[in-house]
Amino acid sequence: MMEIGFKTGRYAYWKALIARENVELVKGSAFEIPIERINLPPRTMVSPLSIMRHALGTVVDVRMEKMRKIEEEKRIESAIFLSVSDGTVKKGDVVGIVKVYPTAVKEGEAEAKVELKKSDATIVYRKEKEIKRFSAKVEDGWYRRWHLAKWFPIVADENLEVEKGEVVTVKIRGVEIPENTIPVPMIITRNAMGNLVDVINPGRPRKVEERRFINEAIFISATNGEIKKEDLLGVLNVYYVAVGEFTPSLMGYLTKVEEANIVYKKNGEVRRKKIKLSPLTFKRSELGFFKTVVSAEDMEFEKGDIDILRVEKIEIPSSTVVQPVAGVGVDGCSLVGLYSEVPKLVEEDKTIDRTIICSFRKASIKKGDIVGALAIYNVAILVEPELFLAKYATKI
Repeated sequence: MMEIGFKTGRYAYWKALIARENVELVKGSAFEIPIERINLPPRTMVSPLSIMRHALGTVVDVRMEKMRKIEEEKRIESAIFLSVSDGTVKKGDVVGIVKVYPTAVKEGEAEAKVELKKSDATIVYRKEKEIKRFSAKVEDGWYRRWHLAKWFPIVADENLEVEKGEVVTVKIRGVEIPENTIPVPMIITRNAMGNLVDVINPGRPRKVEERRFINEAIFISATNGEIKKEDLLGVLNVYYVAVGEFTPSLMGYLTKVEEANIVYKKNGEVRRKKIKLSPLTFKRSELGFFKTVVSAEDMEFEKGDIDILRVEKIEIPSSTVVQPVAGVGVDGCSLVGLYSEVPKLVEEDKTIDRTIICSFRKASIKKGDIVGALAIYNVAILVEPELFLAKYATKI
């Protein structure tokens, strides 16, 4: 299993993924959507970014003209899309956003610069049950990374029967996301039923500079069963970024304590335990390490399958957060979650030996194949985050 250290740059970029042809979707499956090609410089990494999505689903990965190393130039050719409804992605639709971040920056070395574009495109969103479309000038953007984040629990607000391999939307307790933040779902499962892959705010999409309210989540089920009201579905890491005036409004969220059910498996049986979730604020390191995920078994996938795959053990140290790296894996499949029957805290060491894989065409995974990659960062839990915020509010 390959492991490479890296340092992130001070800035990151977002790029719009715009469909270059029509694609018919079927609810609950993965699709490869050809997009307007995006050229990226060497020393960059890519991850999906949960700041805008298409009404019919969410982007979980991208594919390039060929798999490239971090230090090589890259060209994104297509987006891997999980559908939550039947329908059509039309040519010119914005299907999602990816984050591009310079890495391996040495002392005194200039950061890689990413070309930013303006494009005529169509924004597609849902207003209640109706799908709305409007034309817009869509701009790529950039932001300064603060590496300061808040941990938001995502808790179900309804009962819902699910089947293994299903992609569902789940009503959740409303969560207000502060302005000037980037939400990133945690890839390690926090619920033995499956994995949180994205969150949804109602109505017209909002800018990063605006506050957003989320009331639904997109969830992949890894087993048959039931999601129950008050179940913890997953965790959202919400990172502060500098795209405007920095205001330490995170303080309004530090006193709230959530109650939820931890859902885990013991001896094959699904169990629930009510817990209190204390607020957690952390500072992420600028240093990280890149780790590949390697299959430990052979498995055949039909188009649209979502299943659990055994992988070589991944040791994840305590006090780290994990983010998927897009564009890495077996042709036809994408890694969408690290699966664990018994969720562990950020502060605990973790050993992961299973992943959730979705297939967007018929595919064959062999033992020893690289099925994905992870960026892993150390974090420091902030005991007195208000002092930290007060210090950094003056840095711009």
